[in-house]
Amino acid sequence: MRPFKRLFATLTAGFDSFIDQVENHEAVAAAVVADVRRQAARLKVQIARLDTHIGRLDEQRQQALDEAGQWRERALRVAEDDDRRGLYCARQYREAEARAGQLASQISEHTGLRDNVQRELTAVEDKLNELQLRKTLLASRSAHMHASKVAAGVACHEDDAEGVFERWETQITQNEYLTAVQTPASVDPLRTEFEEQERDAALREQLSVWRADASKPVSKDDDDA
Repeated sequence: MRPFKRLFATLTAGFDSFIDQVENHEAVAAAVVADVRRQAARLKVQIARLDTHIGRLDEQRQQALDEAGQWRERALRVAEDDDRRGLYCARQYREAEARAGQLASQISEHTGLRDNVQRELTAVEDKLNELQLRKTLLASRSAHMHASKVAAGVACHEDDAEGVFERWETQITQNEYLTAVQTPASVDPLRTEFEEQERDAALREQLSVWRADASKPVSKDDDDA
């Protein structure tokens, strides 16, 4: 396998393996968070039902108290004139009072249960917030770890990658050199004409110098010499 292909395959395999692990971990974490969220939702529904039930019990208790008050007023109204009716009103008063007391006990019991559920909901919501924060933090750390692994993989195979690009550049340079050698230089007629004229002018100037030297008379001193 060529170095560049080996580098690409190594990085790709590592990336795919890492992604699988991240996806599995995030999926499990997401399932845990979703389960805790469902627990919180169930507790909220339970609290809402308890609130509704407590409200109804309190209405019934208030009705029992109102009824007891009415029977008390009736007993006071008729007791002097009709003992039998007065006793009946008194018994109804006691039954209404007892019923109000029973309802008050039920309200207290349900209120205690509601407080317990509320404390449990608070604990679950705190845990949910903690898990969500941890999930976000771990996802960020996983992304950073992935980036570090990719960078480390590139560094480990840097020599192979550098060799690939150097050989590529060398091949291109050789091809360019061969193309330049094999391609004949373009001919510019005017440039050639001017260069020939300039060379001829230089030759004519040289000939003129030679003729001038040759036409000079020879002096006596020169003959003696």
